[in-house]
Amino acid sequence: MGTQNEEVSRALAGVILELRPNGTFLLQDGGIPFEGTYVATDREIKFDVLQIMNRPVGIQPDSTQKASAFTAEVKTDAIYFRAVGETDPVILKPKAPEPARP
Repeated sequence: MGTQNEEVSRALAGVILELRPNGTFLLQDGGIPFEGTYVATDREIKFDVLQIMNRPVGIQPDSTQKASAFTAEVKTDAIYFRAVGETDPVILKPKAPEPARP
């Protein structure tokens, strides 16, 4: 187990995307939570960010609003996620479901 600083650094550097069955998502990117709705096809996921850090997008500064534009390409092995303007995607692999508890 790492030190507290290492744990914080790992959390801030990571990207976690939770696609919920009801069409909403939670994205943790660099420790910042983005929430909204999504539409998925066989090839891509389109995101509509509604909140950043639990505050409506509309009241965020323009630079923050622009930073909330994301794209995702769906492939058989993973989701290739990137912020608009980024050249290299973050490759997100599905998390294995936790076993059911008796």
